[in-house]
Amino acid sequence: MTIRKAVEQTLYSGIKPIVLDMQRVKNFSNEIEGVRTSLIIKSLTLGTLTANQYRFVARRTAQANGLIERNIEKLFYFFEDLKKEHEGAGFFTVSVYARALLSGELTAMLTEAMAKHPKVDTTKICLEMSADLLFENLEECKKELSVIKTLGFKIALCEVGSEFCPLLRLNEIPYDIVFLDGYVPRSMEDDGREQEIMALMSIISTHPVKIYGSCVTPEQIPLLEKIGADGYTFAKDEALGEKEWYVGSKENKEE
Repeated sequence: MTIRKAVEQTLYSGIKPIVLDMQRVKNFSNEIEGVRTSLIIKSLTLGTLTANQYRFVARRTAQANGLIERNIEKLFYFFEDLKKEHEGAGFFTVSVYARALLSGELTAMLTEAMAKHPKVDTTKICLEMSADLLFENLEECKKELSVIKTLGFKIALCEVGSEFCPLLRLNEIPYDIVFLDGYVPRSMEDDGREQEIMALMSIISTHPVKIYGSCVTPEQIPLLEKIGADGYTFAKDEALGEKEWYVGSKENKEE
């Protein structure tokens, strides 16, 4: 059985629990600027699917929209709790995917969540999308993103600067936050690719955006500051750990 088939079967089986992994986004003064969230699926057959593996799964299986919808619902449901737990955070991310964006289903999910939870401040919710979005029909993407931004949501691009990120298309869609791929600081350490990285930063900086390094080590922080990033997330934020985030529980926060 291929890994993809095994992953699909795991998702279709509805295995629980699903947990929410949280990482603080900090500036170089060590102040919290946001909280980055991602679902982690704990499978009896495959073990734990990490954030990157989950992103791969949700982009490529028929379960994507269902997982996105539940994740949005949970973030809205727990929003006030998360604000109290992470005082000072200016945004909370939720991972979403191009498939739902282009079909218009993402906008419908967000509108429904807003109707259910009218007190949630949408300006503090950031929809995080992989740079894979840049390979899609950008005219259609822009239309949907424009509608979503009028609802107050921020847009973030992640995995920016990877070897497969189409840099010349970065200026063609609106976004507010960039999470640089972990490859960026590593490549500066190993390959001396500073010129290429500075060119990437120049392209990104044509937008008034915040730029953060992803999954960095303490030793890489000076490199990010040197190239003009605004902050970082660590590879693992031990202070936050994981929050139980069962897919089926909409009523009981203690499940």
